[in-house]
Amino acid sequence: MDHLELGIKQSYSVEELEYLKKASPFTQQFLQQTNEVARYLSEELSQVWHEFVCRMRSVPIITQLESGALTTEGYRQILLDLRQQVVEGSAWIMRGASSLPASLAALRREILKHALEESTDYRMLETDYVNLGGRLPEIQNAPKNIGSQALSDFIFWNASKEKPYHLTGAIFIIEGQPARPGYWNRWHLWAEQLQRQGLHSSQCTFFRSHAEKDLIHTQWLESLFQLPIATMELARQVVRTARVVGRLYVLQFESIGQY
Repeated sequence: MDHLELGIKQSYSVEELEYLKKASPFTQQFLQQTNEVARYLSEELSQVWHEFVCRMRSVPIITQLESGALTTEGYRQILLDLRQQVVEGSAWIMRGASSLPASLAALRREILKHALEESTDYRMLETDYVNLGGRLPEIQNAPKNIGSQALSDFIFWNASKEKPYHLTGAIFIIEGQPARPGYWNRWHLWAEQLQRQGLHSSQCTFFRSHAEKDLIHTQWLESLFQLPIATMELARQVVRTARVVGRLYVLQFESIGQY
């Protein structure tokens, strides 16, 4: 069974749901959790992840990338547009952390630590771009494409709300990565394909780095999903946020080069 072969449906059979859980970023340990919130999140977010993968793999430029048909210029354009979203990643995470109440100070510190770890990732995109023949001022001064703008506006608006725990749904989409081999690990898949086409590892450092880092981030995210504050009401907000961010993230790639 494959994501594209299964396709997006209104509902899934028990067998199909089991496949979606295995193909999701969730670890086996999290999938075995028995409490109501964890079971709800694992089932619903696995379906959201499946929809996200189906839509991403149907975007023309991603199809080109995964089939080996993407040109160097096309890859350079992806780096240029992706940088504008990545450079803001730590900023919205910090804003979300600052919107948490004092009673969640420990969680705030944990999230700020994560934001700090993410704060320089955009430099890898700049390095890859320059190593492909691009000029640094070009990628540093480029505007957001229309999809990145929509994604940014939605996330920053939500990060300013009181106790924006639901933004863990955004992190799930942006940083999610299946740990089990054979499933859609975008960064690893893309880096491997680009290097098969003859690019040097120094030209795809961002993809290679995130193929490893996001596996650790997914486990960290699972710990947030199991905090005492994670009620069913918040879990539903997490799922809805993940679904919206998934659509906007796809729009970002559909809008490559569109400003």
